[in-house]
Amino acid sequence: MFIAPLLYDEARQVDKVALWSNRTVILSLAVGLVVATILVVGFMLNFLQPSIPLAAAFALGAALGPTDAVAVASLSQRASLNKRQEVLLSGESLINDASGVVSFQFAIAALTTGSFSLLDATTSFVVSFFGGIGLGLVCAAILAFFVSLEVLTPFFVFLIAEEVHVSGILAVVAAGLSYSFFNRSIGPNIARMKIVSTSVWKVLAFILNGIVFVLLGVQLP
Repeated sequence: MFIAPLLYDEARQVDKVALWSNRTVILSLAVGLVVATILVVGFMLNFLQPSIPLAAAFALGAALGPTDAVAVASLSQRASLNKRQEVLLSGESLINDASGVVSFQFAIAALTTGSFSLLDATTSFVVSFFGGIGLGLVCAAILAFFVSLEVLTPFFVFLIAEEVHVSGILAVVAAGLSYSFFNRSIGPNIARMKIVSTSVWKVLAFILNGIVFVLLGVQLP
């Protein structure tokens, strides 16, 4: 309910050219840094509290590893970040959830079944990663013909992706990134609709962000 529209809106607004120019660093952060965080947190927690199984400790590391897109957006407004830092942080936060979610799923599976297969984990990650991106692009191309359903697009994309067992998060991000590519129609009606769309998304993002942080504050104690 919260992640899909917020990530979709963030992906629509991100600087696509700068994102592509820094793709190597962003991917290394989104995948490599998340895996490193999982390993460090997992081994450290298991060392400090041996009663916690290593698989459970890895699951906690997977939950903590990915940076939050909402927090990054908020940070960029308050901290003095340069343009490249903003691009790297926003780009990483858009795609690192996939590596975190897959790692979390396999850590839980290892905890409950007592077995772990690196080959299965790698295969699942590749399918989830590239399958999500591909499905997101296909959905964006189809839903581009239904401009009036734009607000519902991230929900449709996310639910379809989860149904076919690929990354719903990456599917939504791919749909958001390709939004401008598939929506090239021009004309006075389209221009007016885009102005209204921008205003609607600003209000929607503000409301969802507010609800998320209120819920976080309620649960924190």
